[in-house]
Amino acid sequence: MMERFPGYKQILTLSLPAIEFLAPRDKSPGLARLANDGMAEIVARHPGHFPAFVASLPMNNVPEALHELDRAIGELGAKGIQIFTNVNGRPLDEPEFYPIFERMANKYDLPIWVHPTRTAKFATTQARANPSTRSTGCSAGPTRPAPLWRGWCSPG
Repeated sequence: MMERFPGYKQILTLSLPAIEFLAPRDKSPGLARLANDGMAEIVARHPGHFPAFVASLPMNNVPEALHELDRAIGELGAKGIQIFTNVNGRPLDEPEFYPIFERMANKYDLPIWVHPTRTAKFATTQARANPSTRSTGCSAGPTRPAPLWRGWCSPG
């Protein structure tokens, strides 16, 4: 399909769910290696379509995430990393995660893609905090402004 659009290229990243959501801390490093090896292979086979990939990390195991970060960038040629906006519900600004940001800024100077995600708990909490969103389907709420076109979103 990409041949139909000359010049079209994509940087490869993994989609949801996050690796740390799929596996416990002792298994997630293997999944990250598998994913990064696979993306590196696609880039090597199809550089005209996929000029680079962004590494995925096992964020529920920070020492292994640092090891995979070094391997993916240093050996496989990843052009950055992708993380999610939380690690199984834990915020990214917890001190445990600082070494990942420090390594990316101080050693590699490469981008960090931050993929938005929220836990099922967030959805439940929001529905309780703003019950009108549950019945009307309106996406406006305390953390999201009302849409510019309000015809489909009835107040309260």
